[in-house]
Amino acid sequence: MRLLAALLGLACGCLTGLLLLAANLPARFDTPFTLSSDNLTRLDERGTVARGMSASALDLLGLEANGPAAFGDPALRHARLALSLLQPDSGGAPALGVKLSASSADNSLLRGRLFADSAWSVAWPGHGSLFLVGYDDYWPLLADSLAALLRSGRLEPRPGAYLLSGRRRPTRFQGVVGASGALAEFAGRYREWLVVGDAGRSGYLEIEPHSR
Repeated sequence: MRLLAALLGLACGCLTGLLLLAANLPARFDTPFTLSSDNLTRLDERGTVARGMSASALDLLGLEANGPAAFGDPALRHARLALSLLQPDSGGAPALGVKLSASSADNSLLRGRLFADSAWSVAWPGHGSLFLVGYDDYWPLLADSLAALLRSGRLEPRPGAYLLSGRRRPTRFQGVVGASGALAEFAGRYREWLVVGDAGRSGYLEIEPHSR
């Protein structure tokens, strides 16, 4: 009888812990990151090729096995390099985007932090290039994965679009700066979305310009 009570207490404790992690109470006190206008340029990722960790919350936690695209060096275990064609929603020539991301050093489950620091280099041949510097918040994917585990026993997020730039981090810069060509004087902000689907993962960027 005591063993049964101990097992029930352990199960209840684990369930309570999962619910508290999914609720992410510390994040509810954070300031949301928003864009202030509708003058946005959307760039859809096409044909992404990546090396390193996968774009998942579980990989940031070290809970996924190394795949064939993982880096062999242990120092790069939590780093990711991705190459994508970025297609503007308004039409026109696609850009070449290179994204480098790595797990943030201050991540903490108790504090509701599961971030990757990231940087994009985006180049349009014959037009110019941009740098996008910021961070990705993988907690929404983790929370949805935990909810799915409680519902169906599968630790996977539901298909849909997840905002990776939903929280403001006062200690991190989030913005867009011009690098070369006709875009050298460009400045603005951006946010990134990760799209989870049955056929895999993709995403898109939304860029908002502002005057320097």
